[in-house]
Amino acid sequence: MVIRLFPFLNSGKRTHFLPGSVIGSLSIAQETGSGEMLEAQFKDYTSSEQALICRDLVLDRMTRMAADAVSVEIDVETRIGVLEDDLLQIKQQIRSRDFSAANEEVRQCCERLQLPFNPDFHAEFARLVCTTLRQLLKLEIDALEESEDPLVKGWDLLQRHDIRVVDGQLPRFFTVSEALEIAIEGQTEEMKKKASHNSGTRHRIRRRHSDRPPG
Repeated sequence: MVIRLFPFLNSGKRTHFLPGSVIGSLSIAQETGSGEMLEAQFKDYTSSEQALICRDLVLDRMTRMAADAVSVEIDVETRIGVLEDDLLQIKQQIRSRDFSAANEEVRQCCERLQLPFNPDFHAEFARLVCTTLRQLLKLEIDALEESEDPLVKGWDLLQRHDIRVVDGQLPRFFTVSEALEIAIEGQTEEMKKKASHNSGTRHRIRRRHSDRPPG
């Protein structure tokens, strides 16, 4: 049985925003006749899984930035100094094609997502992770220097990674298994709506035919 995952799924009174990357990265299979839970099958990092990992990285960093923005315990000047050192280092690493910083970031993302961690991922993906880190560091520096809300300052970056800010709040983290449960629940509701719509359509067609005068 194939189940489509939708970018946003309604479940009762809750609305869950799932990125398009989730849709592409989850392959769902069902054990026929056993009633077992559906499970996601993951192999190496596909382009969709890479997008999912980068999204998690951005969401994690932006969540911390948003918390720091309202914290009275942050020394802004000290924080900017640390960030500038980190930014200089990641720029130098990218220029020298040293993408080792990506390894730990990907590992942490996989842990949050409950994805298998593959340390031998391709260099192009490592470059993508490091580039995302550079963007996040620059964003945080700019937001601190300009005393601006990082969620406003980073709007474009959030949009590029399918992260929606609703009422000034970032979405919560989803593991892959939670995303699957939400998707399955949403798909069930969607199937019910389609069945109801199709039934109503057939009823209207039959009624139109029955109202026709005999030929």
